[in-house]
Amino acid sequence: MWICADCNQLVPNPVNRKCPRGHGLFDRRLFGSTKEVTMGTSFRNTLIACLAIAGLAFVSRAWLTAENTAGLAIMVFAAFIVAGITGFGRGQHWRRQGGAVIRLVPRANGMALGCFAAVALLIVFAFAVSALRGS
Repeated sequence: MWICADCNQLVPNPVNRKCPRGHGLFDRRLFGSTKEVTMGTSFRNTLIACLAIAGLAFVSRAWLTAENTAGLAIMVFAAFIVAGITGFGRGQHWRRQGGAVIRLVPRANGMALGCFAAVALLIVFAFAVSALRGS
């Protein structure tokens, strides 16, 4: 089920991803559509996307200096943390707003948890690589 966050109404059959009043069914703060999905699905999709982005940043080490690679890693961590905080904030906003947008709260929370899980996995990976290099 699609939900228009602007109108706070359900949109069962969107045309060109727009509600009947012409609002786009997309929330830029969640980097995605306002389609109702479960928290688990949102978590999984976000975790996969974050790990893919981190993988691209890791592969870029071949073309960057050590200082630039460290800076890129910090920016990726910061971006994931900011996206997670934004997701939780958006979910809380919708929870307080009430109406049809309450059905989007699990999507927002799942996205936030996926971002935080990606940061945790990347930190564990960094410690593991560091430990392997030290031994």
